[in-house]
Amino acid sequence: MNPVSKLILHLDEIQEGQRDQAGGKGYTLARMRQAGFPVPPGFVITADAYRTFTLANDLDTFIASAMKDRNPAELSALIRVAFEEAEIPSPIVAAIRSACLVFGEDRVAVRSSALAEDAVATSFAGQHDTFLGVDGDAAVLEAVRGCWISLWSERALAYRQNMSPGSETSHSSTGRAAMPVLVQRMVPAAQAGVAFTLDPVSGRRDVVVIEAVAGGGAPLVGGRVAPQRYVVRKEDGDPEVHPDESGLSSAQLAAVTRLAQEAATWAGQPQDVEWVLDTDGDVYLLQARPITVTPSSQTVQEDAKEHGHDKVVMRWTRDNVGEVLPNPVTPLSWSVLDPLGNLSFASVLRRLGIRDFPDSGLFGRFYGRVYFNQTLFQETMSRFYPSRGGWRALPRLAVMAVRVLWLIRNLPREGKAVISQVLEQHHSERDVDLEVLTPEDLLFRVSRWRSVENATMEVHLGASAIAQLLYQALDKLLERWCDDIVTAAELTVGLSGLHSAEAGRALAAIAQQVHQDSSLRDLVQTTSPELLVDSLSKTKEGEALLEQLEAFLLDHGHSTSQEFELAAPRWREDWSTITSALQAQVRAAADMESALVPRTVRLEATARVKDQLSPPKYWIFRRLLHITHIFIVVRENLKYHFVIAHSRLRDLYLALAGRFVSAEWLTSLEDIFFLTSHEVTALVHGHLEGTAGLVAERRERWETDLKRSSPTAIEQLDDGRIRPVSPPTRQKDGNGQILRGFAASPGTFTGRARVLLTPADGGDIRPGEVLVAPATNPG
Repeated sequence: MNPVSKLILHLDEIQEGQRDQAGGKGYTLARMRQAGFPVPPGFVITADAYRTFTLANDLDTFIASAMKDRNPAELSALIRVAFEEAEIPSPIVAAIRSACLVFGEDRVAVRSSALAEDAVATSFAGQHDTFLGVDGDAAVLEAVRGCWISLWSERALAYRQNMSPGSETSHSSTGRAAMPVLVQRMVPAAQAGVAFTLDPVSGRRDVVVIEAVAGGGAPLVGGRVAPQRYVVRKEDGDPEVHPDESGLSSAQLAAVTRLAQEAATWAGQPQDVEWVLDTDGDVYLLQARPITVTPSSQTVQEDAKEHGHDKVVMRWTRDNVGEVLPNPVTPLSWSVLDPLGNLSFASVLRRLGIRDFPDSGLFGRFYGRVYFNQTLFQETMSRFYPSRGGWRALPRLAVMAVRVLWLIRNLPREGKAVISQVLEQHHSERDVDLEVLTPEDLLFRVSRWRSVENATMEVHLGASAIAQLLYQALDKLLERWCDDIVTAAELTVGLSGLHSAEAGRALAAIAQQVHQDSSLRDLVQTTSPELLVDSLSKTKEGEALLEQLEAFLLDHGHSTSQEFELAAPRWREDWSTITSALQAQVRAAADMESALVPRTVRLEATARVKDQLSPPKYWIFRRLLHITHIFIVVRENLKYHFVIAHSRLRDLYLALAGRFVSAEWLTSLEDIFFLTSHEVTALVHGHLEGTAGLVAERRERWETDLKRSSPTAIEQLDDGRIRPVSPPTRQKDGNGQILRGFAASPGTFTGRARVLLTPADGGDIRPGEVLVAPATNPG
């Protein structure tokens, strides 16, 4: 039995139906975090962990005996002493310590998550204990014990008895009693409080009522301080009484209001939301529970009915992410990429003045594959539209425009700096023998490369956003000034300085040389890709070709068809991909000589635009086109160099896997890809057990996901369910369907369609065929 998988559940892995293990609070926050809400990261110590503790110390028998003829106060005192003297079993201790590694030196909040908590009929709010600012493993363990004890506090016993006398929720039964415990990173609070999506006093449903205090919200929830109270109209987002300087600003009120309303929409009924604003001004959700006591319960029921259970609250898509991660993602890759993408995008938005974007939720996993949160992205991007907010938004949009101009000026320089950092670190480690390094040294190098990846991805996402903005502006200009005689695609092909394109040109040049040597051409075309390297090594001409391929792979061998997947072998590890591509290019070499050069397409298109425009307009067009070219190149080169860093990260993890296999912690090197980055760290420090079962379970799930297809888009409903979105099709004369896709380059062409589902299918592609594939990328 693997103690981590049974005793600990991280918020990002809690699934539908696990409420009986995670408790009300832990389950709700896990589902909301996975739905994109800004919930701080953490984990749940499960109901099974509590039961393991009570079973090991025979506490259930003791409680059943102590219940006879005792009031709640006497019973609570006896149970407290028994729990304080009991020893926490070592598997639970090890599991908690291992899970806490994710927090580093940050303080944590340890909170009770009772099984009946935050239900529609019962709240249990304030009945169980919470411990804030907990520092260190020993303190966390004692706080967990305190939460367990609070299941049997006098007030909790009395509440259960009053809510359901004589039932399993009362103190007369212990058989199913358990207390999951939620542990989360502590948010440094500047302001905190609660928000009600209807007025709990008057019953008004057109307002959000917000109560706030400076610092943490525990004194407010506990009723020890008087809060500042705001009533915000849902229709226009304005407070009925404007805030003073000592309280929440208008922007902060808007952020809290939006969070509360989104929580109510997701839950399908009014919510009581606990929130906190950190010292950077970002808002986090700490708890959301149904409002169980209102002036009119009928009002609540009507509101819930009004939302229904088929309301779409989120749309997820495979667009873009499906190109770099076409297959199910492994746990190691997901644990690296998910925080990387979210935090990098949030950082870019902060530079544009949007400070309330969550640090998670932009990406999700469904069917084992990565999906992009289209709803969250579009909602964020809509803030840049003048139509949103009317004239009141003009000052904010003006500030954003200045920030965009600043990014346009500075991002190319930042891109060069991070690319230099990647290359400098890559070259400094190129000749390092990873086999002689200690696991601790390998972990240190992993940390350094992840830091480089973060910097590269942040600039890449910023450059991508600006490149898309400029491309759309160019497209609109052509539509208005040139009547669409030229497309933006024609004006941006064949750019120089693209490293990913250089790889294609370099391989094409080698193919041209092979095509001109008849004996070498016959050898390359008639030998299978797997045997080609061995066959080439037996001839003088073949050895020269191998030297060229080695030089090619030295520069570009970090690439692969699944560029962001750490488990995917790189070209330099598996030559068959390159030898297969070489064979295809040798067969097409004659046609490539007469093919239209992309650069020529671009120059001719630019000349046609010049003929259409007056000198002032042409100057504006040329300036916009020049900047667009710069950002397209910057964007692509940043991605190319990110893949270099990611390839190096794979090398380091494989080196660690070698140590784990030697220690018999793993069976094979590939097993490491089925652990998370935090679990790899825990394994190095000896804090993780039972890896064989964990790896086997995850590998089996991954292989199952690999065999099944996944929709290109899905809709998430307000009750957490998901449903696939069918691709648009239409019939043509009753003779089958027409499928619509995206063209990879401008122009039209008629030819035989070659459908390739994987890169391995590409060996037989012929000149003149039209490639049709689920996704394409430079790898």
